[in-house]
Amino acid sequence: MGLVSQPSLTRRRLEDENPVKIVDVFEIRAEYGLQHSAGLVTVLESSPHLEPPDLIGRGVRLETPNGRPIHATIAEVKQHGPTSSFFFEGLSKADVPIGTRISFEAIVPDPQLGSASASAST
Repeated sequence: MGLVSQPSLTRRRLEDENPVKIVDVFEIRAEYGLQHSAGLVTVLESSPHLEPPDLIGRGVRLETPNGRPIHATIAEVKQHGPTSSFFFEGLSKADVPIGTRISFEAIVPDPQLGSASASAST
């Protein structure tokens, strides 16, 4: 794939910076017979500072190049040297084209539930 060796890929904190661009996507479909749920793998231009297990289940806001927002939950995370990939169940290439920007949703306490809930951070 060659993305890991690109000098523009740098480690930075996704939570503290502007949204990070998705530089590659590939779809996993049920008919591929991979014994994996259908969805989309997104390759980021940089890695978050958190460990992959800490990211699973986190809400994110995806903003497509045409400005359409999508709220999704990270199902899987893989580390690839200076970059990471996130897997989102149920999304496709048509939903999340290359160039889409990703940012974490803030986790704020829900006073009615006594727990945290996600809200978009912009």
